[in-house]
Amino acid sequence: MDAVKTGEDLFSKGKIDEAEKYFQKLIQDVPLQKEAYNNLGVIALQKQNIETAIDYFTRALEIDPFYREALLNFTELARTAGTPSVRIILKRYLRQYPEDREMTEALDSLETEFHKKGKIAFLALPGWDTFLGDIVGHFQKKYEVRTCYSQDINEIEANVIWADIVWLEWANELTMILTSQKANLLTQKQVICRLHSYEVFRGFADRINWTKVDDLIFVADHIRTLVQQQVPQLSKKVRLHSIPNGINLKKFAFMEKERGKKLAFLGSLNYKKGPMLLLHAFHELLQTDPAYQLHIGGDIKDLRYRLYFEQMICDMDIKENLHLDGWVDDVPSWLADKHYIICSSVLEGHPVGLMEAMACGLKPVIHNFVGARSIYPIDYIWTTIGDFIRLVTENKYLPAEYRRFIETSYSLEAQLEKIETIIGRETDKSSGENKVALPETVSNNEILEPANNPGLSATSSSLPLEMFTEDPRKRIEALSREAAVRLQENRRDLAEAHLLRLAKMTGYTNETVIMNLTRLYQDIEAIPAIQNLWKRAAIAALEEKRLDDFLQYTYVSIYAENMFSHTPGYKYARVDEDLNAFIKLTALKHPLKKWVDDHRAANKIGDKLRIGFLLEGFSQKQAPSRTYYPLAEHHDRENLELYFYSRWSLDEAVARKESYDITVNELKKNQCRVRFPERALSPMGQVEYLTRQIVNDGIDILVYQTTYFVPVYNFIAALHPALCQAALEHQQSEYSHEMDLVFTTRKQYPECCTRTAPGVIPLTRNAKVTPHHKKTFGIPETSPLLISVNRAPRYRQKIFWEQLRSLLERNQDTFFMAVGLPETGDLLPDNLAVRKRIITPGFRDDIMECLGMADIYVDLFPSGAGSSLIEAMNAGLPVVYFEPDYRTLYHVDDVSLGTDFIAHEKLAIPHGDTEKWQQTMDLLIHDRELRKQLGRDMMTRARQYEPSKVARDFFGRLQKLYQSKKTSTLVEV
Repeated sequence: MDAVKTGEDLFSKGKIDEAEKYFQKLIQDVPLQKEAYNNLGVIALQKQNIETAIDYFTRALEIDPFYREALLNFTELARTAGTPSVRIILKRYLRQYPEDREMTEALDSLETEFHKKGKIAFLALPGWDTFLGDIVGHFQKKYEVRTCYSQDINEIEANVIWADIVWLEWANELTMILTSQKANLLTQKQVICRLHSYEVFRGFADRINWTKVDDLIFVADHIRTLVQQQVPQLSKKVRLHSIPNGINLKKFAFMEKERGKKLAFLGSLNYKKGPMLLLHAFHELLQTDPAYQLHIGGDIKDLRYRLYFEQMICDMDIKENLHLDGWVDDVPSWLADKHYIICSSVLEGHPVGLMEAMACGLKPVIHNFVGARSIYPIDYIWTTIGDFIRLVTENKYLPAEYRRFIETSYSLEAQLEKIETIIGRETDKSSGENKVALPETVSNNEILEPANNPGLSATSSSLPLEMFTEDPRKRIEALSREAAVRLQENRRDLAEAHLLRLAKMTGYTNETVIMNLTRLYQDIEAIPAIQNLWKRAAIAALEEKRLDDFLQYTYVSIYAENMFSHTPGYKYARVDEDLNAFIKLTALKHPLKKWVDDHRAANKIGDKLRIGFLLEGFSQKQAPSRTYYPLAEHHDRENLELYFYSRWSLDEAVARKESYDITVNELKKNQCRVRFPERALSPMGQVEYLTRQIVNDGIDILVYQTTYFVPVYNFIAALHPALCQAALEHQQSEYSHEMDLVFTTRKQYPECCTRTAPGVIPLTRNAKVTPHHKKTFGIPETSPLLISVNRAPRYRQKIFWEQLRSLLERNQDTFFMAVGLPETGDLLPDNLAVRKRIITPGFRDDIMECLGMADIYVDLFPSGAGSSLIEAMNAGLPVVYFEPDYRTLYHVDDVSLGTDFIAHEKLAIPHGDTEKWQQTMDLLIHDRELRKQLGRDMMTRARQYEPSKVARDFFGRLQKLYQSKKTSTLVEV
């Protein structure tokens, strides 16, 4: 306080500037000095710097929400500055100090002043007032309110003229007419418009004169983003706010109930609601249990859907299970005996019916509609019909959690409090001219630094009393509300602080909090922060013995960049060794470990050796068709039996999308046994199914496609369901110590923790095909064609495009084809001439036909390709590649397999030597004979990758491993 007094003495002596500099230095040295902030606010006010004064008083109250002197100053300022948020601060203060008469009188005075212009007209077209009831009821207690739900233009005009504040519900035809044809009526009035969702798709947004609207409210951030894409300058014309719909919890009583089999669907069936998906998902559910019942509370106005439902209900034979209850007036009573609320929509704004049902305790089963993940926890969302069935049939059923989610996230009180901060704001329509750019409330999907946000200073950051109560549940609820407010105000620093407090208080077990923090970090591409967050959530789940969540959250942590980054580059696809240690410890203590040890038997003498392949899936586009088909085709049927395993059911979306059934049939054709679950399983369900199946099949050697990157497989590896375990890995530097042998590349040998063998990449495509003609792709037949074949993300390597650009600019007749890349996009400038000579055909099955018409294969760098290198060699193309730098640690973004596969001195480029690369490429482009000679060398080299040879070498190594392991095990015994 002595330090503060020094500054105050300067102020009292009239040395205002000196006092200001003194206090500014003081808050740098002592950041939580509330008195200094308050005094700086007084100085700013004296200098007529209103915005700065508001900011300083706000900061003082952030430090101490009950700092009376700052609150008095802020209150006095509010009388002239029209800062509505100060009323909220005063109300919180008076809940703590109700006897403070001066503050009570100040609040009464502000309320009186605030409500002088207290006439609000709520306008909507007939039948479009569904979501206004609670809002109108609330403001009727404080304002003179009129409602006009009419198409009569005279009635509408009369209400607008009468009102001081005009609320336009829905940004539709009514708003278009009032802001254009009747715009003069809105002068000198605060105009508020609330946009839900359908308006976005009817073309209203860019036909409304937004300069005549003061405040635009969105019910969801994803809708806000869509509108801002349609109207790019929207934030310069109108203040933007995201205020989700609120639920009146007094109307929807919570009912604790046991898990049952009654599903509810609330809403009229139309195209937006995904009625066909609803019907087919329910039909599939009945295949698992015919006792489920679906009740639809809503009508079917579209004749096409009504006829379809009538037909399909009969043809699917589900008359006894599906009930069309029609429009429901008493929603709480109708929900009373239901257990699940279903959503099958393709897109929603912020659906009220879902939240009403959750408030009653029904489990939400929400289709992954556009925007769903920004509103609801991921646990409530289904993407595929398999996911839908899992959510409904799983044992997890927590009515209190569903109610609590609505209480903490979408209560009516929170919605009304946010609207209160908007109602009564000053307008910018003192004349009939267009408004200037206004500060906007930034949504959860946008980032602005505080210094760049002129509207931020008017934000209240006082803390509610409930945050300091002794009751932890009330503190959690208060923190949740406060975090939501801060996100709305774009005070992301405060929102993060509140959310981190919530995460710690709830032991990282509240997925809603985790997802909110994830979205916060996602906006700024803070992928390591997201990884660490989900790691904490995984450990918390493990502590509570929620093993499904533990494995799922571990997976999210590993793939955080792929799941949450706007432009994934796989920079953070790193396995956390701590998490894998926890996986192993958990597996070793799990009852399944003892079962494995008791039931796993050694292969009997004279029996065929049984080799199992544990694959991530049976995709037609990835590993099975490229690596495992040749192994299946060329295995020694007299001495070996092959088994292939997948954790995915053939009914799941990924299986249907990538044609798992074709792979299964191909493997069976080669006398292999194929195992997969009959239906979708949880992570631990997958562990249980696969482990028991592998042991019961008597597998001697289990070969993993991956371990560390799939927690389920890492768990199984620790259980050791087979005597020998091996892994096929190409671009992973993390190796499980549970492996006896790893087939990998030379680059990774020094980092592998066990015995190694060369990687297994057989030729799988026939090179004897008719090549495409270059002219098919707009390329002159005489022009040299460079080619690469990769997954699209691999092409996002800046150094490669810089060097390619230079090469193409120098060689004007040369073309480049990037197979696997759908478009050049932002990889090169739009106006660059060489873009015309870059072909991006996207993913293709006719790889060999494309390679056959090319002249040179260019391996990407610094991160190169895999099997496409040997395919290019087999097609007779010289393959230019960079040598790895074996002195450095392996990094997935800086690796080349050329040395393993090609090993040709004329095509090898020293690591990072782009000048040498340019010289080599120039030489090959201009020397056709050299290309032919090197192409022949490549074809000779490619013979070692003939499928029969690769299979023979591969199985030979496994048989030696088995004999060695079996002998050593017998000796140990």
